[in-house]
Amino acid sequence: MKLADVKGISTEEAEVHLDLSLAADGLCGLAWFNRGVRKSVRNDYYEALISFLMAGLVQPNDIGSWSNVLICIFNCDEHKNLMPLVISTAYRVNGEDFIRKFGQVIEENPEDRLPKFVKTELINIVGSYARELNKDKSQSSIIRFFNPDGTY
Repeated sequence: MKLADVKGISTEEAEVHLDLSLAADGLCGLAWFNRGVRKSVRNDYYEALISFLMAGLVQPNDIGSWSNVLICIFNCDEHKNLMPLVISTAYRVNGEDFIRKFGQVIEENPEDRLPKFVKTELINIVGSYARELNKDKSQSSIIRFFNPDGTY
C-alpha cells in the first residue's frame, strides 16, 4: 500500500512505485487509481480507463473511480459501448450516492480538462441511465426455490 501512495514524487519515480505496488498486489485499488490519474494527465485515456475500471472493480464503493471511468470512456470513442455497463454497476452498488457524487466530481473538473458542454452531456447520460435502472427495480426478478415435493 505504501508504494501506491505517489504524492509528491516525480512522474518517473511514481510509475516505478505503481508498477512495484501492482506487482506485489494486483488488487491494490489505490495503485490502480493513482495509475489512472497519471495516465489521464498524459491524455492516455485508454490506459486510464483500464486503471480506473480496475480501481472501481476492486473498490466498488469508490465513486471517484467510477466517475473517472466514465470520463475516460467519453474520451475513447471505441469504448463508448461500455458506458451503460459501468453506469449500471456503479449505480447498483452505490445507489443515489453515485448520482450525487458523480455530479460533484464532474463539476470539480477544470474547464480545460472537461468543457462545460461535456459535463452537461455526461450528467444527462448518467441521469438517463439511472432513471431506466430505477424503472427496472420495480420489475425485479423473483427467485423461487423448489421444495423436495416439487412445490415452491
